[in-house]
Amino acid sequence: DIWFRRQVKLPDNLGAKVRLLIHHDNQAEVYIDGILAWKSADIETRDYSVFEITPEAAAKLKPGATVTIAAHGLNVLGGQVLDVGIVTLK
Repeated sequence: DIWFRRQVKLPDNLGAKVRLLIHHDNQAEVYIDGILAWKSADIETRDYSVFEITPEAAAKLKPGATVTIAAHGLNVLGGQVLDVGIVTLK
């Protein structure tokens, strides 16, 4: 198991199409201000992938807001990776 949590101040010019950019092993889940934003299928990503955010968690992502991003990953074999970012699509 790997866990992390970090506060992030969102930019004032945050766009409307906000997504998560994630690289993970096996099982992973991401929370925004304690609300489940995304949960993986039991597969690993080979590189960074873009994922939609649940509507409940996306409601927390307002321009200029400070949010807490928390993530949990479970790896059952080999090395482990878990990285999460917020991106805006054009």
